[in-house]
Amino acid sequence: MLKIAIVGATGIVGQQAIVSLLGHPWFKITKLVASERSAGKKYIDALRDANGSIRWWCPEELPGDIASMMVEEAASFDPTSVDVIFSTMDTGPAKELEPKYAKTTPVISTASAFRYEPDTPILVGGVNMEHAALLDVQRKNRGWKGFISPKSNCTIAGLVVSLKPVLDNFGVKQVMMTSLQAMSGAGRTPGLSAMDMMENVVPYIFAAPFIVFFLIFFLYPILYTGQMSLFSQRGFAPPQFSGFFNYQQLNNDYFLTACKISAQYTLLTCLILIPVPLVLANMLNSGSVKQAGVMKSALFIPALTSVVMAGLFFRYAFSANQDAIFNAVMRFLGLPPQDWLAQQGTTMFVLVVFCCWKWMGVNVVYYYSALQSIPADLFESARIDGANAFKQFIHITIPSVRQTIIYVLTISIYGGFSMFAESFTLFNSARTPGDIGATVVSYIYSQGFNRNNFGLASAAGIVLLLIVLIINIIQLYFTKSFSKEV
Repeated sequence: MLKIAIVGATGIVGQQAIVSLLGHPWFKITKLVASERSAGKKYIDALRDANGSIRWWCPEELPGDIASMMVEEAASFDPTSVDVIFSTMDTGPAKELEPKYAKTTPVISTASAFRYEPDTPILVGGVNMEHAALLDVQRKNRGWKGFISPKSNCTIAGLVVSLKPVLDNFGVKQVMMTSLQAMSGAGRTPGLSAMDMMENVVPYIFAAPFIVFFLIFFLYPILYTGQMSLFSQRGFAPPQFSGFFNYQQLNNDYFLTACKISAQYTLLTCLILIPVPLVLANMLNSGSVKQAGVMKSALFIPALTSVVMAGLFFRYAFSANQDAIFNAVMRFLGLPPQDWLAQQGTTMFVLVVFCCWKWMGVNVVYYYSALQSIPADLFESARIDGANAFKQFIHITIPSVRQTIIYVLTISIYGGFSMFAESFTLFNSARTPGDIGATVVSYIYSQGFNRNNFGLASAAGIVLLLIVLIINIIQLYFTKSFSKEV
């Protein structure tokens, strides 16, 4: 029985060689050889990673005698101690070490280092065994007692075995094939296991729909809008390059008023929709509210309501008619009725109430989900130390939901500056009397769709993007969201 050494024994291909030679009638594994990193260890210890798990990838169980075998270093291995060497090294080390081994001992290699040498045959059983005569030429040319016989590419081996009988009986003019070898790791050591491949590919598969959606419906429109903002275009007329002329045209009372109102609306809604939902969520989470499930549903239902339908309700509820809902409440309280949608102050009040009614429940759900992740032990320990409910809220609840608060603040800033549907449905127009309900988005709508001035509308859109981006970057900076330490 021939004594065998497996070089590169810790890699996937080396492991497969071990399994293939177990119980072989001609060969007996007597040496396991690997890199300096594995040398001097028992084979099972050489397979152990930093987490303590054994990287044995074969479905067959690792034999005990192989597991306890000591691993030798490839660079200092004595090839004369075995009869045949099976080399499963990468191409780089194989190029250097296999010729040293072949001076005294035959080397069967899986590497591609010598596949293209003119005196080196690539033998496939049953296909071209007559090429083995080249091994004598190789010995003579290189002065070796042994030889190097590289294994064929695994994809080619299966292909030529299938084509050999076809070629002998019918002839073959052309072959076209597709290989997915790159996905399998291409025979590399330690190779790419199926699980490694899944871990590398699956996240991109799940992320692909978002990436495609983002590129098509967000990034491309932004870039195209930026391009359009540099051109003057009305309707379907050919666009004409105008540089920053559209941006200069934004210095007008209508746009500046829209920016002012959008900023006021964003500030007021943030002052309400950041702290109030947190307090409500904390009450629901603490169990102090009876029928908490009903309460949560009641708070969330407005978010499911159509903005158009809700806008129509608010338009009539806040109409100037004395019998309208809110004017009836005013008369009940002994206060004079108001023409709510005819003055800037009352219009802002209606818009803020509309926004808070619709989105309060959504923010409550955000906070409630975050509160559920806070360990109850923290509150129990605080109560034992004498902390009342207010101190627990300040020192435990708020710090624990800090990231959620930042997220809610970020989307609230975006939602505030992008407000359009609420104002449009209340006034049934993008342009409001005296611009009391003007917003930046309504300005964009008015310029783009009412006046067909797409260049100016695009410039306003880019300015809005920059405003929201700058404000959110500032608030993320001051809330230390860019810091690794939380």
